Amino acid sequence: MREMNHYVAITPDGKERFFETDGDAPHAAELACRQSGVTSHRRAEPTVLAIAVHKITLKGGQSVRGPKNVYKISAPLARMTREDYDIEMKDALECLPEEFAAWVSMEANDRGHSSGMEEVVLIATNMAYDLSKTIDGYTKRIAGAKQ
Repeated sequence: MREMNHYVAITPDGKERFFETDGDAPHAAELACRQSGVTSHRRAEPTVLAIAVHKITLKGGQSVRGPKNVYKISAPLARMTREDYDIEMKDALECLPEEFAAWVSMEANDRGHSSGMEEVVLIATNMAYDLSKTIDGYTKRIAGAKQ
């Protein structure tokens, strides 16, 4: 049988959340972050919470809080809105000429739309990164051939 640990995690709003877990203090901080309901709206700028965690032990029949450790935890991502999607896609495709950007956007949508907007953005970001390296090489080769 695994040993269960007891923790109290204090979120930035001052709310105390108690946990009994077979995990460690950082795990308790992750759980508190999820339970707080705070979310990040953009991958590029995640919301980070500083969560204080105390291990609770029993001494002489009394619960005693151990030393405080503070963990910085990134809040989970919120569901992507259409506005977020447009911003993320613009950022993903800005490294490409517009002739390629339209194709990458369409192709990413075809490949990932059934998995959600987040997946489409991820596919477009990866495709744009890979394609931009190829375009740079091709551009240098053409420029060298014209000389």
